[in-house]
Amino acid sequence: MIGEWLQFQNITSRLKIQTYQMRTITTTMWCRVLGFVLLSILFIYTVSFMLKTEENGPNKNLSITENKAYTLTIDSSCKLKNNTFTTSKISDLLPLWEQTVDFDQLNNINEVGSPDGCYLVPNYVHFIWFGNKPINYLQMVCILAAFKNQKPEKLFFHFDNNNTFTGKFWKTLEQTPGFMDIVQFRDIELPDEIFGQKLNREWRTWHGSDIARIKTMMKYGGVFLDNDCYLVKNINRFRKFEISMNWDENQLMGSQVIVAHKDARFLKRWLDSYRDYDGSQWYYNAGEKPTTEILQREPHLIHRVKVWFGVDTKFKMNIFQEQWEKWNEFYVLHLLMRHQSDLGALRKYATFPVEFNEKNIVYYPITFRDMAYDVYNTANVNWSKANLDPPSLFDAVNFM
Repeated sequence: MIGEWLQFQNITSRLKIQTYQMRTITTTMWCRVLGFVLLSILFIYTVSFMLKTEENGPNKNLSITENKAYTLTIDSSCKLKNNTFTTSKISDLLPLWEQTVDFDQLNNINEVGSPDGCYLVPNYVHFIWFGNKPINYLQMVCILAAFKNQKPEKLFFHFDNNNTFTGKFWKTLEQTPGFMDIVQFRDIELPDEIFGQKLNREWRTWHGSDIARIKTMMKYGGVFLDNDCYLVKNINRFRKFEISMNWDENQLMGSQVIVAHKDARFLKRWLDSYRDYDGSQWYYNAGEKPTTEILQREPHLIHRVKVWFGVDTKFKMNIFQEQWEKWNEFYVLHLLMRHQSDLGALRKYATFPVEFNEKNIVYYPITFRDMAYDVYNTANVNWSKANLDPPSLFDAVNFM
């Protein structure tokens, strides 16, 4: 009996061992199956991600600062995701220019630009107009150039004359195909003071315009152009920077062209510098003070453009005294409408200053004539593009 009992116990133990071994084998097999399934899922996800990346372009979740703790997070459509640099509440992804961005964390943004060249600056063009003088021929040409070459999403006129322009050249603009589809009017008042300081009465229009352009850019962002700035070709390459301005070597910065995000740091500091307003100097607050007291100390606050925004006064000789082949190499050329008095007569009938129009321009063998003719097709006008010598001094005068 004892022997049989021991034999029974031995058989039972073997069965338990075999059962345990079977369970172990089964568990191992399930683990392997589960592992295989997980690896398959991971492989499929990886392949899908790689294909999506190849389709949409490179990963734009890039750090553009030297401090790796901060990242400007961009999705594939160049929209900013909520992150360290934004203070606005985001319900949906918005374009970079609609975001409130803290650029203090992005000190090299004006050197390298945004990730993959995504636009920080909206494709808006701004003109500021004070007074009710009709738009003249030269101004019309400049507006047409901005419309033709930049192809803005919106073209703003900020002015104080009840949103009304007059004159035949405004009629030409109104009739330009597609022009009025993008035009927006904004009422603003000509400033008469800044931080409690009265503006110089004699120069109020110009000093007021300097202040208005800063405030306009801080509200909207985009591309500001003086009314006599001719945009030669689109400046989209500068829209990836916080702010771009012309600042030639050994000169003061130029305020005639501004390409900026609304939150650009320099705009705020520039406006704040008007707390020390000097109305006795023409260009002190608009150029001298911001250059010497801000930019020379903190040059990283702007993307510095040298020469190519064409604000140097020397270019007026090339524009109005000769036919200059290199004019179309620039991005912008400032035509210095109010500074023609020191130009010499090209010929006895071609004198300066002159009120250019579509009739007398044919008798001026100058660069500006080529620039004007370049935008005629955009306006769909049938004005002459002739290069003529008048038959007599009398005939030429009749076209002035």
